[in-house]
Amino acid sequence: MLQAMKRLWRGWRKLAHGIITAQNTILLGGVFLFGIGPTAILAKITGRKLLDRRSIAAGEQPESHWSPIQDPPADLNSAQRPF
Repeated sequence: MLQAMKRLWRGWRKLAHGIITAQNTILLGGVFLFGIGPTAILAKITGRKLLDRRSIAAGEQPESHWSPIQDPPADLNSAQRPF
């Protein structure tokens, strides 16, 4: 009885793996074909960079929101406790 249940379980795992593989292929293929693909083509045609939040004229550099970190004073106490 135990051997039959093990064979049944292995068979179910193979079947489930096949179903999930087919499902993932169909879903991810659909997402790419109908979501990512047209968006990339449209961005390429219009020349937009999708990560930019504002439009930038040709030849301009975007402004940076980087704020420099000031170095703490180099003394013995700060070296012993770096965080």
